[in-house]
Formats: sequence, C-alpha cells, structure tokens
Amino acid sequence: VWATDLELNEPTKVTIFDVDYVVAKTKATTTNAQGEIITLEEVMAMPDSCTHKGAALSEGRVTASGHFQCAYHGWSFDGKS
Repeated sequence: VWATDLELNEPTKVTIFDVDYVVAKTKATTTNAQGEIITLEEVMAMPDSCTHKGAALSEGRVTASGHFQCAYHGWSFDGKS
C-alpha cells in the first residue's frame, strides 16, 4: 500500500508475508529552522493486534493524539515508536 492510498486518520489492515499490520496516515505540525510552523503527513504502523485481548487494531480508530485505539476496550497505542 502507498501513503497516497491511505485515508487520513483511518486505520487500514495490511498483510505482508502472512503477518497483519495496521497502518494509518496522520498529520503532524512542527517548526522549521526559520521558526515557521509546517504541517507534515506521517505514516505509522504496528502489528494489527491489541496486546490486551488480541483484537484487530485496524477495526478501531486513530485518536486525536495520533494513537491507534482498540475498538474492544479502548486501549491506545503509539504506532510511531
């Protein structure tokens, strides 16, 4: 899957070599060397499984803070690190 194929803040299931991952594109703001605020698109990914009960994170959502949130119990995970 290409970053251009991903909807903004929408978790998407991607399977690579029989392993499921959840992938999402988010927007992030940062400041450049001149002090200007710029907006960038970031892509984050992680295994598509909640560590709590094994539910698919791709069936959940991306929170306002940019984390994957499980639809089962609401646990959230940072897919950037």
